[in-house]
Amino acid sequence: MSDVDARIQGIEDTLKKLLIIVEEDYFDELITHPCGIARLLCYKSNPTPENAQEKSEEQLEQEEKLGLGAHTDYECFTLLLNSANPGLEILLPTRLRNS
Repeated sequence: MSDVDARIQGIEDTLKKLLIIVEEDYFDELITHPCGIARLLCYKSNPTPENAQEKSEEQLEQEEKLGLGAHTDYECFTLLLNSANPGLEILLPTRLRNS
């Protein structure tokens, strides 16, 4: 088994362990042609527009938190660590926001 194959198998195994509320083969049809991409992303926040211009570059750097503007994830699953960074919102297909 190549390194890439082993990593893909590891991702598939992790997915199945995380989602124990569904049948083990529930996602198999979605993983028929895996691209082998796993990314760990860390985003810095944008300063609040209403007061960003009043602060120095040094003040803004000291206040930085992790964050990302509005976007859509198209991956099979996304793991989020958000406990120290308030503000995560999910826009459901019904256009209702959940915080």
